Amino acid sequence: MHVKSSSSVEMKVFKLGYDYVIKKLREYAEKALEKRAVAVILVDSITRGDYTAFSDADIVTVIRNDYNRKPRHLL
Repeated sequence: MHVKSSSSVEMKVFKLGYDYVIKKLREYAEKALEKRAVAVILVDSITRGDYTAFSDADIVTVIRNDYNRKPRHLL
């Protein structure tokens, strides 16, 4: 959104589309959980509620570490 003041200086105002961001984060989490993720955790400013339009989404994804294990039929 563009806002002009009486001094004719142009200023841009940004607004975070919170619902859209949460929807996309939920989609990411669901896909991660379908794969190897055990948990997907959203942390930082979005969870605290003090986010801005310039905030990033900080996510912790916990995955299983079982790739070194041999299949049972090979033991």
